[in-house]
Amino acid sequence: MRQADLGGAGLYRRDIDGLRALAVLAVVLFHINAHWLPGGFVGVDVFFVISGYLITRNIVSDLDGARFTLAEFYRRRIKRIVPVMLTVLAFTLLAGYFVLLPEDLEALAKSAVWSVASLANVYFWREVNTDYFATESAQLPLLHLWSLGVEEQFYLFWPLLLAVIWRLWPRTVSGRNAALWPALILVLLLVPLSVVFAEWYFEASPRFVYYMLPSRAGELMVGAAAALWSMGSRPDSITRVRSTVMSWMGLGLLLLSLLFLNETQVFPGWRSLLPTVGAALLLLAGLGAQGTWLQRALSFAPMVWIGRLSYSLYLWHWPVLAFWRYLYGQPSALEGMGLLALMFVLSWCSHRWVEEPARHVRYGAARVLMGQFVLPGGALLLFALFLVLGPRLGLPTHSQQYLLALQERRADLQAAYQQDWVCQRQRLHDDDLKNDRCVLGKATERPPRVLLFGDSNAAHYIPMLKTVAETTGFSFRNYAIGACPPVMGDPQPFVHAERLSDCRESLALAWTDSQAYSVLVLGGSWLDYGRRSPIFMARLEETLQLVAARGQRVVLLAKTPQLSGYDSHCREKALKLPWLNCAGLDQRFSSELQDLNQALREMADRIPGVKFFDASAQLCPEGRCKIYADDNTPRYFDASHLTVKASHELGLAVLQQDAGAVSEMFAP
Repeated sequence: MRQADLGGAGLYRRDIDGLRALAVLAVVLFHINAHWLPGGFVGVDVFFVISGYLITRNIVSDLDGARFTLAEFYRRRIKRIVPVMLTVLAFTLLAGYFVLLPEDLEALAKSAVWSVASLANVYFWREVNTDYFATESAQLPLLHLWSLGVEEQFYLFWPLLLAVIWRLWPRTVSGRNAALWPALILVLLLVPLSVVFAEWYFEASPRFVYYMLPSRAGELMVGAAAALWSMGSRPDSITRVRSTVMSWMGLGLLLLSLLFLNETQVFPGWRSLLPTVGAALLLLAGLGAQGTWLQRALSFAPMVWIGRLSYSLYLWHWPVLAFWRYLYGQPSALEGMGLLALMFVLSWCSHRWVEEPARHVRYGAARVLMGQFVLPGGALLLFALFLVLGPRLGLPTHSQQYLLALQERRADLQAAYQQDWVCQRQRLHDDDLKNDRCVLGKATERPPRVLLFGDSNAAHYIPMLKTVAETTGFSFRNYAIGACPPVMGDPQPFVHAERLSDCRESLALAWTDSQAYSVLVLGGSWLDYGRRSPIFMARLEETLQLVAARGQRVVLLAKTPQLSGYDSHCREKALKLPWLNCAGLDQRFSSELQDLNQALREMADRIPGVKFFDASAQLCPEGRCKIYADDNTPRYFDASHLTVKASHELGLAVLQQDAGAVSEMFAP
């Protein structure tokens, strides 16, 4: 994120460092707690604009002065970017070795290899598992380096493109290089192309759009456009009035982005124009002969100080938060402020003893390349490759005693989706509707007349229903769609944008296929969908009425208790970190979930042919939810999903309580 400090003509602009401070604080606060600043993630887009602006001004100045060479350009970039990045990578890998579980350490090492190669964004696009049960992205220590990968890839083509344009248009007009205007026209074409591509391709591959340069290039080009326009205009063209207007407009667009954008929306795309155009207006406003009140505020000494630390702060903030969340969960407000203080300490240290000394090195390009990138980067790569390849080559990355203890603790922690007879998918296909492994219960009853269908909150009931079916004598088919509600109609209001395409296609198949069954057992994360949209419960009721009108019986599954701050892998992590408290005190069944289940019960009572199944009494006797079973094994795979063993035992418990009623409810 750290770029040149020259705003053209060799003049340092304090307000640009202030804008950096605003951007990095927005990102950090958002990552500590997204509720504090819902659109804080756009701080990264502001950084892109600043990068495009300053890099373009510096390249153009060198081209106009016949000083530009690729060797010198990349020498500067290495000095600015690489040393502190490699420092953070090294400390993160070292911390990961002592903290992370083996598979998480291997993933961290892989991401480090790609990051050294300036391809972190490609790694997180192609390699990272984003399934519902995958490691949360908030716990991936190097995830934030995707943005650095985008910038570094931008540096590969943009200097070359500008150099070609300057070679084709070498003449000057009224003292200004004629190449400025063709370059500006090209940039103004690239911006809408990038935005349109992001909007068009998002449904096909939201991760590509989020992480990759083609959809992010427009944000860098907005900054480049501001630079080219300012260098091609008269110095007195930005009057005080114009500066004031641009400041207010820029601030308004930034505030609108920070307060009203959120991560559930399609982004980047046209929404990315709000923060990027706002940042560009603030950069242009600062060119006025007399600074506005906003430029003076951005030039305030504490803002400038934070701006100077912004690159180091950006690099450190995410690993600090990722390791905290990995060990202790979401930080409280007080913990978040403590972590923020730690980030500043680490940032100041790396800025003072790594970033600044590296910037002032006067060696030539070859020596800088070797000393600041090849040698330290090569050493880091060797360590990362050892962590990745060591287990496969029989090298002792972990002791055998540790691995055996880890295997023992993991035997108790099996999720439903990990079983081959649980047909939970990110996207359903025709084969899933006919797969014999997805049919459970009484083997002689084919085809089954009962279908269990929903999302992962339906899938974790499958071992329970399997136990019931085998005992009472019927069979059922199951399939589930991750993070997709079993409702008719367009699921768009209830589904994250990146899951929308899979959800729509899967539901179309599922609802058509479901007509072949006498009984539908529907389960879902009702609470989460209701939080996304106030119309969800009405849509669910309409769905139940339509299914009942087809002459089918419906069993509506209650939402199981959700556990606050529960980490099912805590016992595994404690093998390395014995001070972790994994005692797992029982938790009270939340009133919000009790109210939701009561509303679902009343909904079922209103519709003939719909029954409601609620196992809360078994899971939370007397309102206290038991996290661990009597033999001290986890009952939950994660904060809201039962383990296979716990789901099976739930089936035994409900049968023991009233086998006749359970059979009457589920059997066709």
